[in-house]
Amino acid sequence: MGTANASTMLAQRTQKLIKEVKPEAVLVQTSQEWWNTTKLLQYVNSQQEFNHYQKHLSRYQWDKSFNLWKNNFRSYIFWPRFYLYSALF
Repeated sequence: MGTANASTMLAQRTQKLIKEVKPEAVLVQTSQEWWNTTKLLQYVNSQQEFNHYQKHLSRYQWDKSFNLWKNNFRSYIFWPRFYLYSALF
């Protein structure tokens, strides 16, 4: 099972699922840059406090995923379709 916790609601859903299922192990997959940044955060005890850092952490999420679609011919097809689908949904 995989989950992406991009919001407080999704993180709470995942937390509830882990409590209910009680798996033997939980794997957290992230980038080394994101981990190096977040492990330095101190005194963060709630999602609201963590949200203040989101603008700094978000750069590790978006750009790395779509490097394939930057600066090449396929990007002229991909990005208009992507935004059209996003607008429709």
